[in-house]
Amino acid sequence: SLEPSPNPRSAIRSPRPSEMPPAQLSLSAVNALCQTYEGRDRLARFAQFGSRALMGLTAGRAGIGIVGTLHADARHLMTTISGGRRTFRWGRELPILLGLPQAFELSDPVDCALDLAQKVTVLIFFTLDHIGWVRQLRQTRRGLMSGLSSIQLGLKFLTVSCSLAALLAARRLRRCLASDSAAGTPALVLERKQCVFGLVRNGLMAVQAAHLSRWLE
Repeated sequence: SLEPSPNPRSAIRSPRPSEMPPAQLSLSAVNALCQTYEGRDRLARFAQFGSRALMGLTAGRAGIGIVGTLHADARHLMTTISGGRRTFRWGRELPILLGLPQAFELSDPVDCALDLAQKVTVLIFFTLDHIGWVRQLRQTRRGLMSGLSSIQLGLKFLTVSCSLAALLAARRLRRCLASDSAAGTPALVLERKQCVFGLVRNGLMAVQAAHLSRWLE
């Protein structure tokens, strides 16, 4: 499953790559990464989608020999990690709720409407994701299927949210490219990089969420 960043403006404002030089690969760097929720979640997400990819590669021989065993193990690992990530997702909607008033501070009414819609759709995603988590606590076929239905519906709202975030990034990029008076200044170059990063990141997340929700197969 996917999840948006807890920063309420992260769907529009991406991290600043130029201000964050790549860390040297060391035990200290790995330890620092694992001490944060975001770091642990990224590692878990890597393992989750790696398992999903392995499932796809071995789907043709499911239930047959060693490859079938590998397919079943990958499926079990993906399900376990997905449930763990969903459990620790409770409370992630609070920063977005607190950031709702910031949408009304935008001077452009179109940006204001898009930003507000983007945040509301993320909140709906979290709500449906929590409902799906609760329903899946009933370890019955009906409970699992009901929970899966809620989760997939939530992912559809996440698809809309990421699409709106990509649209907002595109609008910001267009304004940056039109700013001839400040062309070439470090601040404008940095903002353009952020807009491009946000546009690509959220666009890819929208495609991935649409696939996971079975909107796009």
